[in-house]
Amino acid sequence: MKKRIGIAVSVLCCMLAVLGLTPSWALEEVRSGVFRIDVKSFDELLTLGDRTDLSVLVLDDSRTKSVSDVHTVALREWVESGGVLWVAGDGLDSSLAQTVAPFRIESFNYVRSASGKRGGELIVKGSSPRMVIADNSFTKDVNQLYLFARSKFDGTARAEPLVQMGDTQGNSGWVLTAVSVGRGFMLLDGTARKERRLFGRLKGFDSDHPNSLKQESGWNSYDWTRLQDNVRDHARSLSE
Repeated sequence: MKKRIGIAVSVLCCMLAVLGLTPSWALEEVRSGVFRIDVKSFDELLTLGDRTDLSVLVLDDSRTKSVSDVHTVALREWVESGGVLWVAGDGLDSSLAQTVAPFRIESFNYVRSASGKRGGELIVKGSSPRMVIADNSFTKDVNQLYLFARSKFDGTARAEPLVQMGDTQGNSGWVLTAVSVGRGFMLLDGTARKERRLFGRLKGFDSDHPNSLKQESGWNSYDWTRLQDNVRDHARSLSE
């Protein structure tokens, strides 16, 4: 009996050892092929090249000061090989994003044409010279977007403008751009991700539906999901 128990314990220990050597993927899946960086598991950046299911990596947190040069090199090499790093919200303040590709960023106080106050606005392709959805593989069949602008990236080197917003008070800027990095891209997303409750509140904004308009009991994201799928599909084509 003792011998059988000993064998069982040995087998269990071997299994645990194998599990300890197996990478524990801690990236959060946002949608098929799109994952979010978990700031508590930066070592996952060292194994990005092993992820055949990963096409787009979302960075939306600024708590990245402790990331080593080894991690940043691994991330940049992954992007250069054909991946897409989607930088949004607090991720725009992350030093990690700037090491992949330097970019210019400014606060964008867009004012709604109807109310004269800050908030979201519907962009319809071809309807206004101030509101532009560019012709790009990322924006293929993207004709309507409802966006809450918070940052703009005009003047960023190697940037391909995707979406421009401009109000009647002269505020204008590119709120979505794609910066080429080797074969891949870093997509800069200047739309709101979190509510600033003390200052700069955006009427109608909801952090669970960041680029959507509430209509009756649901949220209309227009072509936002199509934009996300385009970015993912383009990244997949780059890595083939």
